[in-house]
This record gives sequence, structure tokens and C-alpha cells, in this order.
Amino acid sequence: VEAAVATIARSLPVTVSTLTLDWQDPLATFETLWVAGRGIAYGKALEQQLDQLDPGFAELIRRSANYGLGDYLQA
Repeated sequence: VEAAVATIARSLPVTVSTLTLDWQDPLATFETLWVAGRGIAYGKALEQQLDQLDPGFAELIRRSANYGLGDYLQA
């Protein structure tokens, strides 16, 4: 990807710079918001029907029980 960008950038009147961001890996935050969010949105309504759902979606709802409101707000 970097080589392709460099090739394209050479043909354009632009300057492309590489930045190093001082951020933590956002995956843990995304995971918390995504999984806990499925529980908030669907957990109570679907908890008795998990066997009828897509297995991946049902697993998200199950895993959402491991998150509390504090986890969600902290993320």
C-alpha cells in the first residue's frame, strides 16, 4: 500500500507524510463498545432465543454479560 501511495503521490501536486500517532490501540475500546452495545440493544429482548440466532451474534450477546455500565462508559 505504501508503495502504491508513493507512486500516485509522485504524479500529483501533493506532499504525503507518514504520521505516528500517540494513541493507544483502539481495538479494546471498539471491542467493549461493540460487544457491550449488542447486549444493551438486544440482550434482554433476545436472551431466550439465542439458539435461534446466528451463532456469532448469539455469542456477542452472551459475551456482553461480561461488561458493565462502567466498562461501556470508560470505553
